[in-house]
Amino acid sequence: MTEKPPKGLYDRPVLVIDPEVHTGQLDSIDIDAAWHWAATGGSDKTVRIWDASDGRLLRTIRVPCGSGHLGEVYTVAINPDGNLIAVGGCFAENTSTDAERILLFDPITGDMIGTVEGLSKSVRSLSFSPDGLQLAATMVGDAGMRLFSCDERWKEIARDTNYGDHGHFVCHASDGYFATASWDGNVRLYDPSGEIIRSKYSGGRPVRLAFTANRDRLAVAFWDEPRLQMLDGQSLEEIDADFCYYSDCAFPSAVAWSAKDTKLRIGIYDRLAGHTLLGNSDADSFELLSGDGAHPYVGLRLSPRGECLTATSDAWLALDTTDGSESWKVRPAQIDWRDQQGSLCVSKDGTVVEFDYSHNVRARFDTNTLQFSLDPPDDGLSRAPSPGQPDGRAVPLFEHEVCRCLVDHPDGVRSVVGTSWTLRAINSRARQVLWRIECPNVWAVNISGDGRLAIAACGDGTLRWHRMEDGAEILAVFPLLDGENWVAWTPEGIYAASPGARSILRWHVNHGWDAAGEAVAVWDIPETHDPGVIPHVLPQLGLLGVVGIAGLERTRNAVRRVIGSDVAPGAQLHVLAVGVSDYGPGARHLDLAYAHRDARDIAAALRRSQGSLYTHVHVSELVNSEATKADILRELRALRDAMRSGNGSDLAVILFSGHGDVAERDRFFLLPYGVDTSSRDAIEDSALSSVQLHEQVAAIAEHGRVILLIDACRSGGATAPTDRSLRAMLSAPNVTVFTSSTADTASFEDPDWENGAFTEALLEALARADHDRDGLIRVSDLSGYLSDRVPELTCGEQRPDVEIHFDTQVLATTT
Repeated sequence: MTEKPPKGLYDRPVLVIDPEVHTGQLDSIDIDAAWHWAATGGSDKTVRIWDASDGRLLRTIRVPCGSGHLGEVYTVAINPDGNLIAVGGCFAENTSTDAERILLFDPITGDMIGTVEGLSKSVRSLSFSPDGLQLAATMVGDAGMRLFSCDERWKEIARDTNYGDHGHFVCHASDGYFATASWDGNVRLYDPSGEIIRSKYSGGRPVRLAFTANRDRLAVAFWDEPRLQMLDGQSLEEIDADFCYYSDCAFPSAVAWSAKDTKLRIGIYDRLAGHTLLGNSDADSFELLSGDGAHPYVGLRLSPRGECLTATSDAWLALDTTDGSESWKVRPAQIDWRDQQGSLCVSKDGTVVEFDYSHNVRARFDTNTLQFSLDPPDDGLSRAPSPGQPDGRAVPLFEHEVCRCLVDHPDGVRSVVGTSWTLRAINSRARQVLWRIECPNVWAVNISGDGRLAIAACGDGTLRWHRMEDGAEILAVFPLLDGENWVAWTPEGIYAASPGARSILRWHVNHGWDAAGEAVAVWDIPETHDPGVIPHVLPQLGLLGVVGIAGLERTRNAVRRVIGSDVAPGAQLHVLAVGVSDYGPGARHLDLAYAHRDARDIAAALRRSQGSLYTHVHVSELVNSEATKADILRELRALRDAMRSGNGSDLAVILFSGHGDVAERDRFFLLPYGVDTSSRDAIEDSALSSVQLHEQVAAIAEHGRVILLIDACRSGGATAPTDRSLRAMLSAPNVTVFTSSTADTASFEDPDWENGAFTEALLEALARADHDRDGLIRVSDLSGYLSDRVPELTCGEQRPDVEIHFDTQVLATTT
C-alpha cells in the first residue's frame, strides 16, 4: 500500500461528457431560503444550478480540475440570500500542509468570486448560518471543523481538530447553533461562535443530521446500519421519541423535518432490493413512499409549504408537491456499470462490446459500424471476461483505494485491475504494476481475445479502450440511457455521434485556481467530426496510424483555434537530459570533454525533430554542477508528476551522458557531479545506483512510455541487472532502454564529433533513420541505426545494448 498519487491541474484541453445532468456520482444538494434555485455538485467536477420551480438547468459551473480526483465536488452550500455558492471538494494539487481550499461562486454569472485558502484536508460538508454571516466546514480525515466569518474576508473564527475520522456532515439550526456528524462515531454540537457545547458518541457512522425548527430534537441517520437516532437538540441526550421507522435492510441516508416539526421525512436505501424509498415518520405511524434512483439519497429538503426536494447519488433529482405528486424530475443520462463485471463482453479484436442495458435487456455497440443496438443476436461475437483467480497475494493499491474488478490476460501472466481510482495492468505473478491510468471508478473490465486492448466501463458512464502494452487510452464511447444515442471519440478530439448526442461532448480548459473552467462544445469545431475515422482507430491502436502526422496537426490546430488555448490537446514529450563533463574539484580525474554537449545536443535535436508529433516538448537540462545526485532525483520525480497529466499518452525520454561504474555482483552506478571517489563505499553512497534509477523510471512508466538513453562506460550493466527486482522493472512493457556499450566495454568520445559515439549516432538517427520513408522515426528505426552506426564510428570497439519493449513508438519526424 502506498501514498495517494500526486495531483496537478490539467495542463492541456481535455474532453469531458456533459449531457446537461451529472455523470458519475452526485454528492451534494442545497437550495436557497426562498426556494428559487438549487445547486448540486458531484464527481464529474461540476456545480449545476437548477430552477427550483421547474427543474430546468440554468447553469453549469466547471471547477478547476485535473486527473484523478482533483476537482471532484463533495459539497455545495448556498447562502440564504441565494447570491453565493460555497464549494468543497478535492482542490489541492499536492499533499503539503494547508493546500486545500473552498471555492466561492456567483450563481447568477457562474464566475468564481473568491477562495478560502489554507485548509489541511478536503472539505466534506459545508453549511451557512441562517443569517448568512458564517460558514461552517467539516473535513476528511481527522482535520475536524472550521468556522469562517463571511463578512471578514473569510477569516477563520473557530476550529476543532479533536476528530478521529471524517467530519462527514454539518448543519445549522435556526438559532445559529450547528452540529457535525463524524465517522469517529460522534455527534458534536457547537454554539454560534464555534465553541463546542456537547459531544455525543453514537457509534457507527452518522451521515446526516436534521434539527427541528426550535432545536428541541436532532435526527441522526447512519450509513452502516439501518437505524435512526433521536437526540435532544440542546443536550444531545438520546430521547425516546417513539418515532416509527421501517428498518428491515433499509438504511437512512437523508433526513428533514416538516415545517411544524411533527413529521420526519427520511430518504431510505434498501440494500437488498437495490433501490430508494421515502418515508414519513411520526409518533403514530410510518408511511413508506416510492422513491427515485437505484442508489442512496444524498440530500433531502422540505420547503415551508411542504414541498420535498430530493437528490440521489446516481443523479436523480425530483421535487414533489405537498400532496406527494411529482412536480418535476431530472433523470440520469448514463448507463450504470455497477455489477456488470461478468456481463461486459468483448469481441476477439475488441471492436464490439455487449453489456446489460437494463434488467433483462442486453445492448451492443459496434465500433466498426458505429451502431448502438438493443437485444443483439446471440451470435457468439463477444465473450465474457476471464475473471482473475485469487491466489492470496495482495494487488498493489493506494491507501483507501478499493478494488472493483479484475480480469486475466490471455497470456496468463498479466492482469488488468479496475479500482475506485484507476485502471492498472499488473504482472500477476510478481504483483508488479506495469502501468496505471486514472479512470473514474472502473466497475467492469475485459480484454480483447487477441490481447491488444483493455476495455473499461467507468463510473462516468463511458466505455474506454486502452492499449494493453502501455495503457494509453485510444477510444471512448458514451452510450446514453435512452438506448438510441451515443458519442464516440479519440483523445485527440476526432469524434462521431448520433444526431441526439452531438452536443454532449466538450473540451474543458482550465484557467488556474482563481477562475472557473471553460467548456467548448465539439460541434463548434466541424473539422473534428469525422465518423469515417473512428472504425479504424482500434485496429491501428491509435489515431496516428489512421490520419498520419498531417491529419493529427489539422485536428490539433482546429481545436486550438476554436478554444483559444496556447497548448493543443494530445500527447506531450518530456525530456530530461543530463550530461556531466566537469565532475568537480574532488574528481578531476573523471572529467570528460563532451558529455555536457551530448545532453544539450540531444535536447535540441528532440525539440527540432518533433514537427506536429507532440503538442508540446518539455525539456529539462542538467549539466555539470547542476547534475548532482539530488538534482537528478528531484528532476526524475518532477518528470513523474508531469507525466500524470497525459494519463498514459505522454512519452518521456531520459538521457544520461557521463561516467558509469560496475561494482561487485554486477551492480551498476551512474556517476553524478560531486561523486565521492575516495573509496568504493563512498562511490556507492554518492552515485546514482541502478536500483534508484529503476525505481524512478518504473514510477514514471506507470503514467506513460519511457525511453532511457545511457551514454556511459559499461552502461550495459543497467540493462543486465542480476537483482530480481531490477529484472522485473525492466520487463515493464512501456520502458525501452538504450545503452551506449555493453557491461564490460568502454564508451568513446572524439573531438571530430564533439560528442560521444553513441550520441553522435543518435543525433544522426533522429534525422536519417526513417527506413520506410514515411517521415517517422520509430524506436525500431532507432535501434537498427544505432546497432550499425556505433560500431562503425568506433571501428568495432563499442557496441550499444538495447532492451526494447515497444518498437512502434514514434519518437521524431523528418518533416
